[in-house]
Order: sequence, then structure tokens, then C-alpha cells
Amino acid sequence: MTTKTNFETMRQTLLLLFLALILMPDTINALPFKEISTDNGLSNRRVQESILDDNGYIWFATRSGIDRYNGEFFVHYTLSISAENEVTEHPRGILINDQKEIYAFSEANIYKFSYETDSFHQVNNVNLTQREAINAITFDPTGHLWIGTTEHLYRFNTNDSTLQSIKQKVAVHCLLFEKEKHGWAGTSKGVFHLVEQEDESYLPRREKYLSALNDKRIQSLYHDSLTHHLWIGTFSHGIYIYNKPQKELIADKDVHQAVPVRSITSVGTDRIWAGVDGAGIYEYNRFTGERETEYSHNATGYKYLKANTIYHILDNKNSIWVCTHTAGVFVYNKNRLVSTTYHHIENNSQSLANNHVNCLLEDDRNRLWIGTNQGISRYDQTDGQWRHFFQNDQKDNAVILSLCQDKEGNVWAGGYASDVINIDRNDRIHIIDLPKKEGSKPTKNYIYAITQDQEGNIWLGGIINELMRYNPTTHKVDYYPIKGINQLLTYGKDTLFVASTKGVIIFNIQTEKGDYLPVGEKEKSMQFITQSLCIPPFHPTATLDWNRRKRSTLLSVD
Repeated sequence: MTTKTNFETMRQTLLLLFLALILMPDTINALPFKEISTDNGLSNRRVQESILDDNGYIWFATRSGIDRYNGEFFVHYTLSISAENEVTEHPRGILINDQKEIYAFSEANIYKFSYETDSFHQVNNVNLTQREAINAITFDPTGHLWIGTTEHLYRFNTNDSTLQSIKQKVAVHCLLFEKEKHGWAGTSKGVFHLVEQEDESYLPRREKYLSALNDKRIQSLYHDSLTHHLWIGTFSHGIYIYNKPQKELIADKDVHQAVPVRSITSVGTDRIWAGVDGAGIYEYNRFTGERETEYSHNATGYKYLKANTIYHILDNKNSIWVCTHTAGVFVYNKNRLVSTTYHHIENNSQSLANNHVNCLLEDDRNRLWIGTNQGISRYDQTDGQWRHFFQNDQKDNAVILSLCQDKEGNVWAGGYASDVINIDRNDRIHIIDLPKKEGSKPTKNYIYAITQDQEGNIWLGGIINELMRYNPTTHKVDYYPIKGINQLLTYGKDTLFVASTKGVIIFNIQTEKGDYLPVGEKEKSMQFITQSLCIPPFHPTATLDWNRRKRSTLLSVD
């Protein structure tokens, strides 16, 4: 192995490390939901709906009016029948059609945005009765406007401005059209399938596979064009998934609260978010339909959301815009670094065993193993459950300093004056009795580091004990005269990096010989305390990180 030192690269690396250390506290504590409130210029904290236009602006329908947001400033618009009329109406929703035209509506009227006048103008000839209020509007594939009210379902012909009643004596709460010219209406009496006829009209009909919903109020609909599932949110009976290819209706049986599901949309490539008015956001697996997590006011860490009154969700590439009825808008940044804090809670087994944490390991099942001063705690991120090992151990296995998972999925652990521990995939604990070096006195193990090489051997090291190679098949142990070990790191088939109290040792597994890492033109050995080593996944380079008396550096070794 050859080494080289590029001082300019080193200087730049040190600068980046310094900046990272300065910025890390603020970044690591940043939660993914950023609040946008009236303090930021939003016209009202009650936000009904949002859209994204072709220019990248986000439009919000609030209780006070329509807000256009460019990421920094707001522009406010009102809904008024005429410029002379000082009475403004409360928006109930906003949408953008395939022609990129923006529409908004109140209980009584529909408005279209004019780019020429930079204002909203009433759409004429939409003559509804005074006793009904508009709940939802949308456009069908032919470009005609559909209107759902508290009394009827209408189709407004945008060519001749005629209004046609499609379904009477039913409250329509949501409307949806697919690109295949099929539509769906969510009503107070279940779901109606809107089927296009030869004359481009649509006929509402019942689907027998959705008959279980006929007595339920449907609050929201979302058609997933990828899976061909129709997601159905009800007012007080949870969420249903209609698998159209299989003609099967599936209910989310875990919903216990009788709260309205007001918005459903896909998020990214594999998730569905459902906005629940009173319970926050439910996150589902897009393909299995299983609920995986929740974001709410009652959650902690990165799942915490200040308000539970979700009215609308809009996915916009790296950001998700969440409209609430009580707290304005929250923007979820998919790329923002988040952190979750795990800590010990007295007399609560479903918490970390001890707050003194020495080592971490994430296994192949995404479970988090934590070595503490009171044994091992394991957190399963799928069900949120903790399990503890050696928490009340009367032997010397309490202080765990090292963890490693082998190729078979077994977890190895060692610590301060402890046994060498093997926990198999079934959570059976095996204490490894290491044969002592011939002629040596019986001593306790101080295992600060564990790793596995490509041959399956387990390497162990510590401050007092010598470097050991243990063969799990033959139970043979080989000893090497290297002590003061803080970390072990295999590199390829032949190399073992040893972070020690005297520097970095490069140990050749095949020749069983090691030497300190040389640096500089004169190949002088580094002699300083080395705490940790890592190999970045993006480049086959060993990186040394060390700390002594509050000094730190970063060294790349090609």
C-alpha cells in the first residue's frame, strides 16, 4: 500500500470538516415540517386547499381569500362578484385544469383567474338555487366543468355555458376524473361511477363492489394511476381501497377515530398520504395498502406535526404542502436531515436501558442495537418495540462497548470486563469461551472493537487484550501482539485497519504482519491516539478521524 499527502486537499478537507461541525447542531435538530403562518404573510390560518401552477407558484384557498406564494412573499386576492362590490366571499377550494387555467369557488359562485387583470372574475351562467352550496368542482377530460353541491351533481358546458343536472337529491363532497374518461363522485350516499357515453355525456351508476359504502358519506377520492387503486376517504368510517383490477374493496381496520379523511395523494414513488381532520397524516404503503406510520401533534421526533386538522395535501417534487384548518400551512422537506431522540425513562421497559451509549449497530432488518452501560437495547423501527439484553445482568456483561453483525445475521458484542457474546437471529444468547493464549494468565476481556473478515473470522481487540482472530467454526483463536485497540475495520480480503492509542496500524491478514500507517515523504509513522476509522461508500478510500486534547483532523489515504 502506498500513501500520499496533498496539503491543498487536506486544507480544503479540514475546512469542510470545520464547517460541518459548526452547522451540524442546527441541521441535526431540524424537523421535516416547516410552518408557514400568518406571521409569514399567509392571509388566514384556515387553509382549505392548494395547487401548483406552471410558474412554480403555490396557490392557497384560505378563509380570507386566495394567496399566491413564491417561496418568499405572498400576493393576496379576494373573491368578489364585481369590482364595485365590496362584499368578498370565503373561498372553499381552488383547482388548475389541463389548460393551466386557475379556478376558485365559494359556497355560491365559481371564479376564474385572469392573468391580464391579475384578479379573479365570476364565471357567469352558473345559476344554482339559493338553498344549495358548492362543495367541489373539477373538469372532465372533455374540458367541461363539474359541480358538486349540497343538493345535486351538475355538469357545466364551457362551450355554450349550459348547466345540466346529472344526479339529483344527493350531496356531492368530492369529484374525480381519470385520464381513461372514467369519473367518480363521492357523495352522502356512497360512491357513484361516472361512465362516459357515446355522446360524451356521463352516466352515474352504482358499482356493486362498492355497495358497502352506500350508507357512508364520502369525503375524498384519489385514483392511483400506477396501481389502479381508488382510495376512498369517508367522513366518519375511515379509509377504503378499491382494487379495481381485482374488484375488491379493502378497509383500513386500524382506524378507530370517527374523523373526516379530507385529502389523499401519492407521495414519492411508494407512499400514500391521507390527511385526517383531527388525527394528522396517515402514511400507507402504496402497493400493499398497509398503514406504516402517522404524523401528528401527538407524535415525537420527525413524526411531530404541530396541527392535526389536515384539509389538503399537495406533493411538489422535494416538498409536500400540508394545509390545515387551524394552523396555516406546513411544508414537508423530503431531503431535510431529521433526528429522533431515544432516551431512558425510569420504570419503563419500552425505552432505552441507559442513557450512557457506547456503540450503535443497525442490522439487516433495520433494527437499531444500542450498547450502553447497562447492557444492550434493541429498537425495532417497524413496530416501535424495545427489547433488552443483560439489563439486569449480575455478571460483568453490563458495559457494552462494541457491536457487530456477521454474514449469518448473528450479532456479536463485547465490553468492559465482559464475555464475548453472540446473539443469534432467534435471540438466543451464546457466551463464547475464548481459549487463552498459551502461557498467559487468566484475564477478563476488554473488547472495544469487533469486526468480521471475508473468510468469516471474527476479529476482536481492546485496550488491554491483544488482537484476536476467532474462527467460529473451529473455535480456534489466534493472538497478535497489538494492544490499545479502539476500532477494527476490514478493507478488502487482505487488509485490517487498526485504530489504536499509538496511531493507525495496517495489518495484512494473509502475512499476519502489521505496521503503522506512514505519512509524508520520509515515511514517518504517525504516533497519536486514533479513535475511529471509516471507508466512505462513494470511494474506496480509508479515512482517518482522530481526536486528542480537543484537536481533530481528517486524512485520506489512497
